[in-house]
Amino acid sequence: MEELIFLGTGAAMNTDCFTTALLLRDGLAGHHFLMDTGGGNGLLHRFRQAQVPAEAITDVFISHHHTDHILGAPWLMRLSGHGKQRNPDWPPLRIYGSPALLETLMTICRPILPKSVLDLVGSHIRLIPIEDGRTYPIGPWQVTFFDIGAQKVEQYGCQVHLQTGEDLVYLGDEPLRAPGLPYAQGADYLIHEAYIAQPGQGRFAPKSIGHSTVQEAAENAQAAGAKHLVLFHSGLDAGPSRRQTYIAVARDYFKGPISAPNDVDSLFFDHLPKETN
Repeated sequence: MEELIFLGTGAAMNTDCFTTALLLRDGLAGHHFLMDTGGGNGLLHRFRQAQVPAEAITDVFISHHHTDHILGAPWLMRLSGHGKQRNPDWPPLRIYGSPALLETLMTICRPILPKSVLDLVGSHIRLIPIEDGRTYPIGPWQVTFFDIGAQKVEQYGCQVHLQTGEDLVYLGDEPLRAPGLPYAQGADYLIHEAYIAQPGQGRFAPKSIGHSTVQEAAENAQAAGAKHLVLFHSGLDAGPSRRQTYIAVARDYFKGPISAPNDVDSLFFDHLPKETN
């Protein structure tokens, strides 16, 4: 059974939940593919909460270099490097990102990681540059990375062909734009950021910082013909009623199933989402 675990669902400054990290798991074969790493070592706590062993994380995609997406990666590298030093059979760690992203990652890591870990980069820890529109085999999945046409910094999304025959599309943390449309069209699951439910009186427009309202995300998904909309990356409105509010607003603009997961919720691909209370 394939499962998507939302380890973190919040935007950078959200203190009510962890930042962006999504883990795709093949429960039968034990493969794991992490999409973004959140903003620090809170990622390791989320692994423990989700009952995912550290050595299971072998493939990681980082969409862009903002803090809430990249800063869990040095901790993964340290964890994997120390694991390899203790156990020669510790599986290698592969990190996928644009060439510029991977260079930024190393700029961060060189001054802060031990030499013993840095010496493993290129062998045990493998940095894999991705290309726009190219498909890569990752575990049992075929994963196509694509430039989303972001406004702020270079950013990639990915389309994952699941073993169910369905397509899961992850857009990073900016709205669906023309470059991502060929991948989002007809997607079985479209994961779209939604920073705020409603701008409302006295509240800023998310477009000013390259994000969406729930309405805009739902309209984008409906126009793309997506079958199931998943709303995440909330910056505001992250209180206890966020899930219900997001879904209620989105239903006016998107006609298919809608999920608004909280941290450590799971989406299974053979039935409706299993969500915590």
